[in-house]
Amino acid sequence: MLKDIERRIRSLEARLNQSVQVGEVTSVDAARGTAQVRLATPGNADGLITHDLPVLVRKTHADKDYAMPDVGEQVLCVFLPMGLETGFVLGSFYSSRDTPPVASADKWHVTFSDGTSLEYDRAVSTLSVDVSGSQNLNTTGDKTESVGGKLNITVTGEALVSAAKITLAGGDGALLDGVVTAQCVCNVLGILHQDKSAVVLASKA
Repeated sequence: MLKDIERRIRSLEARLNQSVQVGEVTSVDAARGTAQVRLATPGNADGLITHDLPVLVRKTHADKDYAMPDVGEQVLCVFLPMGLETGFVLGSFYSSRDTPPVASADKWHVTFSDGTSLEYDRAVSTLSVDVSGSQNLNTTGDKTESVGGKLNITVTGEALVSAAKITLAGGDGALLDGVVTAQCVCNVLGILHQDKSAVVLASKA
């Protein structure tokens, strides 16, 4: 009886010791949202590679969150009592090998491997977005932006705006008028207008 209890206690201790482990991602199934992890097990120099483990995210039902770890990334795993066959990847963590990209408790920051980064600094109420490639924004409804200060937009190439109607509203009750194009007819001479805009290009309609 006593020996049976001792055996069960040792078995329980062994399972508890294996319930939370650190490992390194060896493969990722992006379609299923799972990853295999190599665990550093005693007496096994090559480590033990787990089955496909679901990667925990914040939401998966009505709203869906998605972010997979990279191969070679250190992660923390938790396993259910039945053994290493069933478990989850809780997430990754910073270490001496993988150091934080910023050092401030006031910042929320994301850096991607291509150099793109997003950051919000609550200490100075500043949102910074640095995109290495193209940026696409699609919306089915209205989009309104309000800038309390000065707005500076610099385009090194060509700026193309396509819309059914474009209104550039001046401040302090400034009157609005159309852009003069080479298709406009001069009311005085009755010919196509020569004093066209050389910088702002627009259709006559």
